[in-house]
Order: sequence, then structure tokens, then C-alpha cells
Amino acid sequence: MAGSRRDAAADSDAPPTVVARGGRTPGPAATLTAEAIAAPAAGALTDGWHERGRYALVEELARGGGGRIAIAIDRKLHRRVAVKRPLDRGGGERVAREALVLARLEHPAIVPIHDVGEDAAGAPYYAMKLLGGHTLGDRLRAATTFEQRVALLTVVTAVADAVAYAHSERVIHRDLKPSNVLVGEFSEVALIDWGLGKIIGDADVAHAAAPTAAAAELTGVGHAT
Repeated sequence: MAGSRRDAAADSDAPPTVVARGGRTPGPAATLTAEAIAAPAAGALTDGWHERGRYALVEELARGGGGRIAIAIDRKLHRRVAVKRPLDRGGGERVAREALVLARLEHPAIVPIHDVGEDAAGAPYYAMKLLGGHTLGDRLRAATTFEQRVALLTVVTAVADAVAYAHSERVIHRDLKPSNVLVGEFSEVALIDWGLGKIIGDADVAHAAAPTAAAAELTGVGHAT
């Protein structure tokens, strides 16, 4: 999610990152005009998008983990958000399950989910905060001095705190790596890409997210444990 479009299907280490070009979140919602909300862009991303109400897709940011993420304008609240939806029919269960995992977690270093639903074709989607920043991996590569690397310890501490909180809620991430940590312009930290996340010992929630015979053990692509 760090500043450019990436096809994570071609790069297994590339997370579906939600940022604007240059690492900055697009302009504040307060500056959105009525015209922009009614017709966000001539090239609005609508391929496979059957919802024509609350969210208008503007620009695709990334693909990966069975889903695609795009900048969208929330017409009700007049702000920009990130919308994740399945890349294909096979990704629907994973997107729905990830939404339930994120909805369970409320932490400053975990991206908040705003809304969840189904489009007119019955495909699940969810809307979340649009994040800006660069990955911890990028920051580590850019840190050429000892002092610069030591300064990144605060990021690691924030991630550790987020992971500890998630564990207290019986959720494990299962894909922790520098490319799944965003560091924002104002030092905000976000642990992203919960597509392999799993709720431990909560059969009811797991079943609701993926109503299959092996619902509680569903892990998605790669069958990570």
C-alpha cells in the first residue's frame, strides 16, 4: 500500500496496500464538492462494481489476497474511504471473514472498518479508513544510520502493542512482516492486511464469515497456520 499500484497476485510478498500516490491520503473530505461526489472522475473504476448508491469508486490501488482495494467517495458522509471487494467469486468468503476480524478490533494501530455490505450482485465488500504512508520495509531500507533505525523502534513497539491487543481479543494476524506495517506522515502506525487473520475458539463468528464444513479452520490462499 505504499504510494503506487501493485499487483500482489504477481508478487506474493506485496500486500494490498491502501494509500494514495506519493504516500499521502487524498485531499480532506471537507474539500469535496457536490460535483465531485455526484461524478467523482471520468475514469471512475466500475469494473465488476454493481453498487450504485453510497460509494463511487475512483481509483484502484491494489490487488491481492483474493481482493481489490480502491479509493471511493462516500456520498453520505462526503469523504474518501478505501473499499475492498473480492477479486473474483472465490474471494468472497475471505473478504467477508476479514471484515468480521477487523470489526472485532478497535486499536489505534489497526485500520478501522466503517461499513460492510453486499453489492447488487451479492458480492461482499467493506469500507475502511483510507490510509497514507510508507511501509516499515521501505522505512528500514531508507534508514542508513544507527540513529534512524533506532527511531523506528517506536513503530515496532506500536505493532507489538496492536498484536498483543488482537491476541487479547482471540485474533491472530498470521502474516506479520514489514510490508504489512504502514508508517504515516505524522508517525501514525497501522498493521494492515488481515486477510489471513483468524479468530481462535469462536466457531459462531468463523461460521458466519465462511459457512462451510471447515468454516472454523478456513485460512484462505496458502493455508497458512
